[in-house]
Amino acid sequence: MRTLCTAVFLLLTIFSYSQKSTLLQNVNIRAKELKHHLNKTEDSLILEGERTIYKVEIFNRDFERTIVVKDSKVKIPLKDIPVGRFVVEAVLPDRLVVITLLRNESLNQP
Repeated sequence: MRTLCTAVFLLLTIFSYSQKSTLLQNVNIRAKELKHHLNKTEDSLILEGERTIYKVEIFNRDFERTIVVKDSKVKIPLKDIPVGRFVVEAVLPDRLVVITLLRNESLNQP
């Protein structure tokens, strides 16, 4: 049983590292109105809200980007975001939704 658990864990680790990006969903009930996911090719972040999204900030210790949206839906390309762990803050009229984005592989094309 222990060998089986170890094999499954290693297999899941391999699959998670083969992804270009990973988005950790915000499961807070207050953040439920903002739907957030990556597109199928994992090169864009898609945010959809019931109300207006004013801006989206993507940052970590070494990188910062602010996108002014003022719409209820936005598609943000991730090609210029370096590999690493990032905080994504979506500013709504009366709340701030925080999401974690993990960039595992660079998307820069030659």
